[in-house]
Amino acid sequence: VFGGWVYTWYRVDVRPIMEDLQYWTLFGLFELKEHFGAFGLFLLPMYYLLWKRPELAQYRQARNAVTVLLCLFVWFALVAGHVINNYKGIYP
Repeated sequence: VFGGWVYTWYRVDVRPIMEDLQYWTLFGLFELKEHFGAFGLFLLPMYYLLWKRPELAQYRQARNAVTVLLCLFVWFALVAGHVINNYKGIYP
């Protein structure tokens, strides 16, 4: 619920300001963060199914690949969020 409220506030109030101030790099970084987050959510069911029975050796490479991808997506979202948040604030 809180995420939906914050995201709505961003789309209605903050995004037009970023476009007017031509912060295209930050705008693009936020869009990438959104897309990678969506890919990560898409991978969660596969992650669950692969780790449901970790003793099966034939899925070892798939488990490692999905785990590494999820890790990269989460770390990218964390770093991108901090960079966007710390960039001189939204209002000049």
